[in-house]
Amino acid sequence: CMTPIGSASAPSKSGARSGSRSHGAHAGATSSAKRPEPPAVDRIKVGTEALRAEELWNGLGDELTAQSKALPDSEFRRFLEQRAAQLLADRVAEMLLYQKASARLSGNSEKGIDRFVDTEIRKTVTEDYGGGQRRYEKELESRGTTLDDAREKLRREIIIAGFLEAEIKPKIGEPTRDELQAAFDTERDSLRKK
Repeated sequence: CMTPIGSASAPSKSGARSGSRSHGAHAGATSSAKRPEPPAVDRIKVGTEALRAEELWNGLGDELTAQSKALPDSEFRRFLEQRAAQLLADRVAEMLLYQKASARLSGNSEKGIDRFVDTEIRKTVTEDYGGGQRRYEKELESRGTTLDDAREKLRREIIIAGFLEAEIKPKIGEPTRDELQAAFDTERDSLRKK
């Protein structure tokens, strides 16, 4: 379930190590004086989509484990709060972009995107997993995701990239020949060293 950042059910260093976690009482207070728990939120709704907490942290197990080992408890907690805020902001922005981009798609565009996604998945299975789709699916499962999730993620990325290209590229002016020459002259020495 998703609860506000800093709540008792956010990932915790001590909870990950010991399997349990003490919470709810103010520091120095008696055990009968309990802090009220924040309301649990199953998901955050963004337009027509909902975001669950497990989706937010999906695929970040290695990062969390490394930080848990590297940081003291208080710094790890601060890291979790900052990382959660960053992940949430990024995911909400992505969801809003996707919804706006999807609203502009035609039926033919969607079919073309689906064909491209299937081609890319087959390419990944062939090149990275020796043609064994089940091997790819097992790798995805070890990361807490599925083939359908991977397909949907790739589809979303393509739709958003196409939307951004159509919306932003026309608004960015092409550099002039003089600007390109000035940039080259500025970087000429560093380019020669490489």
